[in-house]
Amino acid sequence: MERALRFAELGFDLAPDYWNRNIATRAATRVIDWAFAHPQIERIQAVVNKQNSGSLRVLAKLGFMIERMLPAYRVCAGEPADYFMLGLKKGSFRDIHNSL
Repeated sequence: MERALRFAELGFDLAPDYWNRNIATRAATRVIDWAFAHPQIERIQAVVNKQNSGSLRVLAKLGFMIERMLPAYRVCAGEPADYFMLGLKKGSFRDIHNSL
């Protein structure tokens, strides 16, 4: 949590055997709830490989919006890869506890 900038960053990595079970969505929901319970946190951001459709889907379900593309941001499998920066403002969080 970066206090001076009033934001936190969310990241997750899940082994393929556990994909498509709502594990990342449920865990991210709890982390977001915790972060936004702190008055100083106004925004959460995430950086995701633009080819990672599963993570992008999880973040979209939670209300994250793509804010910009980061060309050749990181090396993935030995090659420069483009990433998206996504953001979620406190007032935009979609509480999906009951639907999980």
